Amino acid sequence: MEKTVNSYHYYDPVHAYYLVYGFLKGELKSKIKINPRFEEFDTLNKMLIEKRELDVSAASVITYWKIADDYYLLRSGSTQRVDVGPIIVAKKKYTKDEIKDLTIALPGRNMSVYFYYGLFFKAKDEIVVGPNNVINAVLKGEADIGLLNPGPTTTSVYEKYGLIKIADILEEWKKEANNLPMPLALYVVNKKKFSYEEAVEIRKTFQEAILYAQSHSEEALSFALQFAKGADPAIAKSFIDGCKSIYDMGDIGIRAIRKVYEIAKKRGLIEKVPEINPV
Repeated sequence: MEKTVNSYHYYDPVHAYYLVYGFLKGELKSKIKINPRFEEFDTLNKMLIEKRELDVSAASVITYWKIADDYYLLRSGSTQRVDVGPIIVAKKKYTKDEIKDLTIALPGRNMSVYFYYGLFFKAKDEIVVGPNNVINAVLKGEADIGLLNPGPTTTSVYEKYGLIKIADILEEWKKEANNLPMPLALYVVNKKKFSYEEAVEIRKTFQEAILYAQSHSEEALSFALQFAKGADPAIAKSFIDGCKSIYDMGDIGIRAIRKVYEIAKKRGLIEKVPEINPV
């Protein structure tokens, strides 16, 4: 008997390409039917933290630390990057040391990029403007600097607005983490609603959808571009292709997630390092 599962995704071309396209279009053989739904980054993470009721969902790396007791972590769907990460931009050049005296525009406080920013920097003041408004907030002078979530409409295009990069948080991470990939989004399965065996079936369904998308690349890209907010198709495709961890994060991905929490604990941002045993 086929079981229907509600799965929540960010408005993001990577998730749309690799997962949602296959869920909607693929003739998947799995006993699990995935019903995809979309939410903004910060909103979805708040839902996970406050309610703990979602079946399956994308989650930021810091959100998973807060909900690890209630959700399985999937090996599939993980967004880990070695090519592009969060950056801090401004209209004029500042040194990294000057960040502590400035006001920063943030995409949200429940997102992985905010967590990584907090590992390495701390501005004097913070304003939350949403993931699509950081560049405008800096251009209008509402903030001195802005934290950009990696994506084809942010970190790939900030220069055309006359902004300059004053800090590359991926580079800070690589130095601290010995060049491990940077974990950003993860996928989790509700332990109260699903057994371990059912979580494994959900993971297999994710992997089947990923393979379907890869074998229907042009159609999947056309679908995903509607979530890329007008980005150049070539840039969006390059950004999608750069996500190498999506099918299975592997041992290196598990080590990277553990490293995130080890660094955060060392800096006093979390109390303990949770067990990382993906399904």
